Amino acid sequence: MIPAVRAALLSCFLLVLGAAAVSAGDIETVRARLVGAEILRADFRQQKSLPVLSRELTSRGGMILVRGRGILWHILEPFDRFVLVRPDQVTEWEDGAAAAKTTKATGAVMARVIKVILAAISGDIAYLEKYFAIAVEERPAGWHIALTPSATSGRGMFSRIEIEGDRFVETVVVTAAGGDVTTIRLDNFRTEPARLSEREMDYFDQ
Repeated sequence: MIPAVRAALLSCFLLVLGAAAVSAGDIETVRARLVGAEILRADFRQQKSLPVLSRELTSRGGMILVRGRGILWHILEPFDRFVLVRPDQVTEWEDGAAAAKTTKATGAVMARVIKVILAAISGDIAYLEKYFAIAVEERPAGWHIALTPSATSGRGMFSRIEIEGDRFVETVVVTAAGGDVTTIRLDNFRTEPARLSEREMDYFDQ
């Protein structure tokens, strides 16, 4: 995976511990709307805007989230890559070929980042409450959550993170302290088939 894509997928949600600032009623509304599928498939489009570049960096593809096991990203553009993100490691396959595999172990900090990524994409509000200051806005067609850093180190890295959705998490926007903006949009959600194919299982079992 190219560095810009990897960095956005792995580190866009890194924030430090902070007290939740949201009413229980608001959070319960979000929880009630979210679908708790064990296996969730979706298409994604990621756009990264940097102040030093005149055009956005864009990638797209599909993803499979398996609760408790991780997320398998299939990046179709700009390069064909499979990337399996788990708390303890990240595994990549170039051009969709299982033989061209690289595995990277993650330390304690990166493990925290990945757990937050999994929680954000899967809508695990209970986990996010442990680490973020949260403000929730209910909307007619869904909900909007704003996550803000509450400690010096977090403010030095991020200005704001926003998550929107309804039955699923649909949009994540990360604004870095330096002005970089990463937007991930998910759509075409599928909860069926409720089992992994043999090929998908091969990726998760490695």
